[in-house]
Amino acid sequence: YAHRKPKSKGFLLGLTYKQILTKFIPPMEEMWNMLGLVEHKSRQQPGHYVIGTRPPDYFDKPWQPPRSYENVITFFNGRTIELLSFDRKNGSIGGSYDDAMFDEAVLIDKQRHDKELMPMIRGNIYKYPNEPLQHQRCYISSQSWLPAGMWVPDMGIVAQQYPDVFYMERSEEHTSELQS
Repeated sequence: YAHRKPKSKGFLLGLTYKQILTKFIPPMEEMWNMLGLVEHKSRQQPGHYVIGTRPPDYFDKPWQPPRSYENVITFFNGRTIELLSFDRKNGSIGGSYDDAMFDEAVLIDKQRHDKELMPMIRGNIYKYPNEPLQHQRCYISSQSWLPAGMWVPDMGIVAQQYPDVFYMERSEEHTSELQS
């Protein structure tokens, strides 16, 4: 997203901020590092992104800069990712975003997802008119063991009906094959 949509703003939703910071961000940072991106530490140790702090002045500004950077990841080209948590009722509503990522999606209440989150994925269509990643939603999750979470695997049915929807599942057998 950062490469294809500079200055855009997305959100990463987790169940709690602690879960996002301890479980979700570290593997993302590992991948960013593998791609040659490093966290900005200082002018003596410049980098490509900052987490939870105001970016340096020489980073590009996003189209809609946040007032507070406490729960924000900012990249050098202005791409911003707001970290949203579902642990407080109505704590994530409002805002206008270009895309979204959902961690442990099967644990997200479907009604709250539809009512609070989906309306927010509406930002900047005029700034990225031909970008296929604009307004994209990415759901990452383990398997649902409760009926309330079955709306996520049901997206596989939607993907069969709409060619622009991508859906993928991995089984434990496949995971062990990959590790061999």
